[in-house]
Amino acid sequence: MSNVVTLLLAAAALVAGLVFPPLSSYTAVYVVMGAMLIAAVLLRARLRDIARHPAYLAVAAAIVLLSLTLPFVWQGPDDLLVLGAIAPLPLGIGLVALFEAEPRFASPVLIGGLSLIGAFGAVLAGLNDIFVFGLDRAGSGNNPIHYADLSVALGLFAMIGVFGSKSRWRMIFLLGPLFALLAVLLSGSRGALLAYFATMAPLTGLLVVWFRREWLLGLSILAAGLVSVLLVTSMVFMPSLSNRAVDAFRDFGTAVFAFAENTGESAALSAEIDGSTDERLTLLRGAVAVFVEHPVFGVGAGQMISAAREHFPERHKQLGNHLHSDIGNFAASAGLFGLAGYFALLLAPFLRPSGNYGTDTRRVLLLGAMALSGSYFTLGLTNAVLGVLPQTGLHATLLACLVGIGRVWRADFTPTEPR
Repeated sequence: MSNVVTLLLAAAALVAGLVFPPLSSYTAVYVVMGAMLIAAVLLRARLRDIARHPAYLAVAAAIVLLSLTLPFVWQGPDDLLVLGAIAPLPLGIGLVALFEAEPRFASPVLIGGLSLIGAFGAVLAGLNDIFVFGLDRAGSGNNPIHYADLSVALGLFAMIGVFGSKSRWRMIFLLGPLFALLAVLLSGSRGALLAYFATMAPLTGLLVVWFRREWLLGLSILAAGLVSVLLVTSMVFMPSLSNRAVDAFRDFGTAVFAFAENTGESAALSAEIDGSTDERLTLLRGAVAVFVEHPVFGVGAGQMISAAREHFPERHKQLGNHLHSDIGNFAASAGLFGLAGYFALLLAPFLRPSGNYGTDTRRVLLLGAMALSGSYFTLGLTNAVLGVLPQTGLHATLLACLVGIGRVWRADFTPTEPR
């Protein structure tokens, strides 16, 4: 196969998959999925070995677990949506094949750099939405929540670039989380803000431990974390700087107590929470109720929302077509099998075969896995992430990047090996 073709496919997949998701999310995901599919066809001789990678075995296990529920819940084609939610993930093996054909692209600096550009582009697009178009919440033509989710995942993942070079300029990759935070604040997405800090806290601790002897980089990590905390804290305590996303910190405790109340009706009406939070609590309570009633196989994706509505208060009987939570969606639609499949997907980025990995490679893989699974787990607590095509496509891209880096950076990797 021509090197020009693989080079162009790899470039298209990475630029579309890492730079453009916050800017033109659906166009980006169509391009990257198309590139992955074409690569899988052209490089099919490599696919069998890649498919045996532990990360993709975990994805396969999730597909099998979800499929096993279908005979027990089937009432129509809509029940296949539980598989459709994760269908793009196996396509990532096409991108891994491209990394092996073009090893120069499996670079933490390149991948981290493109992710950083994507997060920075999200900030510019958000500023344009707010100050040029006069919108209340930035979204870059997308749902503001989805825009924030994509920005968080890219901004945190960008930090893997720190390990691709020994230059003092590598600290520039620490701007990724700051760009992600700015995009979240511009979007006004409260769930994304909580997810950002929940994911960033352990990542910061890990980086501080790794770079405790490199004072300049360690100081940069601490400074970046301090700026983030001060920015949000100033908004919490200064009403003139208040932001819809920052209100999450004021409302969080109230929302927890509201969820703990015995009935959705009394909880929402007695607690000082806004309508959006009230709806999220109602959906989450409905998901729990459906899971308790159908714990093993769930009720099926086609029946999930109607079963949950039976537990909604009267004022919310009209609520949506999903439960706005990945855990809620998988638990209600596929029960324990669904939860097992969901956690298999969260575990997938951490899995790799034994091999001769250098220290920097191990750190790239661990940091990238924590950023990917941590952000998707926390973001998915308050809004569906897997099953929304741009977010699922980005997960497929980032997982393929981790697998590709791990395979190409192994000491025993041979670029010409027909994997």
